[in-house]
Amino acid sequence: MLLVSCKHHLAQQAQSDPFVKVDTVSPYRQHIRATFPGKVKASAEADIAFRVSGTILQIPVKEGMFVRRGQVVAEMDDRDYKLQLAATEAEYRQIKGEAERVFELYEKQSVSQNDYEKAVYGLQQITAKYEAHQHAEADTRLRAPFDGYVQAIYFQGHETVAAGMPVLSMIGDGLPDVEINIPSNDFMRRQEFESFSCQFDIFPGQTFPLELIGLNRQANLNQLYTMKLRMLPVDSQLPTPGMSTM
Repeated sequence: MLLVSCKHHLAQQAQSDPFVKVDTVSPYRQHIRATFPGKVKASAEADIAFRVSGTILQIPVKEGMFVRRGQVVAEMDDRDYKLQLAATEAEYRQIKGEAERVFELYEKQSVSQNDYEKAVYGLQQITAKYEAHQHAEADTRLRAPFDGYVQAIYFQGHETVAAGMPVLSMIGDGLPDVEINIPSNDFMRRQEFESFSCQFDIFPGQTFPLELIGLNRQANLNQLYTMKLRMLPVDSQLPTPGMSTM
């Protein structure tokens, strides 16, 4: 009876239609995604300051204005620096003329080695002083260090500022950066990162490619590592600094 029963059961299974569920299997770790909140940063950002002290004569730019590298963004009253440069230039010409006469006489062996060395050192000293005053007079004009936009202006005309005190801030107009913070477990497998991209709520359905430009090797107080990425060129409008992204 057992043999007959098993044979009958197998016959029923053979007559039924087979059904097999098929799917594609791939290694799990090849498709891991990690998503973090980030912030768009300017490609370059700097506080601009005079190298000399004095009274601001004028600031010919306004906040939000685009400026080119080397363009004058602020001017200082250079009256005292011009007078200082004129006095040094007169002294320089006098010492240079005397030194050249000593050099000619030295070639003819008409002056001692000591007089020659004094002339050399004197000329070197006045040359350095002359160049320093030339630089100081040129530094009364503050120039943009890169192409970008004036972000903020901290002083106005006729105000006195000290050397090194920021007068205005600028941001660059290059491809913006994206800054995120990643936890230690992702930092430890950083060599496995293959590609980077970001998305914005104001650009629905659009993905912006990124490239890695830096990753801090020391964690902050929250045990997170700062990663910096740069946006790649795209045909559409790029996000601006300050925007939040994922």
